[in-house]
Amino acid sequence: MRKYGEEENFDEALNRVFLATKPYNIPDEIQGILNDPKSTNLTDDPYWVVINAIRQFVHNEGHGKLPLLGTVPDLHADSESFIRLQHVYLNKANSDLEIVKNYVKQNLRKLGKNSDEITDAYIKLCCRNSLVLRVLRYRTLEQELTSPIVANLESVMIDFMTMEPGNGLWYILLRAAERFYIEHKRYPGERKDYAEDYYDLKKHADALVKEFGLNETQIADEPIFEICRYANSQLHSIAAFIGGVAAQEIIKLVTMKWVPLNNTFVYNGIKGSSASFEI
Repeated sequence: MRKYGEEENFDEALNRVFLATKPYNIPDEIQGILNDPKSTNLTDDPYWVVINAIRQFVHNEGHGKLPLLGTVPDLHADSESFIRLQHVYLNKANSDLEIVKNYVKQNLRKLGKNSDEITDAYIKLCCRNSLVLRVLRYRTLEQELTSPIVANLESVMIDFMTMEPGNGLWYILLRAAERFYIEHKRYPGERKDYAEDYYDLKKHADALVKEFGLNETQIADEPIFEICRYANSQLHSIAAFIGGVAAQEIIKLVTMKWVPLNNTFVYNGIKGSSASFEI
């Protein structure tokens, strides 16, 4: 069908043909939201009212698919064809949106509320972002300390790209340093030669590893010495970076946009890497 050798849209189609043959499925995280008890049992929270409506759409008119987002990624095409394609997607997305709106109105009436209590703009926002919706339920500090999610910690104990100690290791060592502080009223290396505090810190680290049910051999000598050498100091460059991360998280929470970090964030200044995990 190619008429000229420089018709790039044919190359583009070949490179992306796998997308057309891949079976459709809703991402597990989104499916978990649709199956959440707050989605299956109506509540007066606007978010869950809309999620319930999207769930009904998926099970009925959507035939197992989420409402169409309506956007078309940039591709090689003449302007007329591209605009026609955009209209096809946009019309289908608007059609799906209207169905979801009707389900939202039905839900509101069931709850004894005005059918226009949730704005069309909010419903559209949820539908257009249905592939990237997130629900975060934060664990308390008490839960983290008394009933940690060991599997999540174990998965970040090793950097599988380099097969070296991962960022989860620093979480354990900083926890061990806190226990060291409780025992000695100072941090390791703070008022003594750091090598002298190695064994006491290792004792606490080994105890934590045992409590978590992890392999004790995962705690190498070098990181323990590094914590002692660090001696609870504050480097201006690291402090500035962490301050920036904290400011960014505050902006997320205030604006209620973007996905905030959940539970634990570790910045590894040695490798310039970071990790976020729930414990």
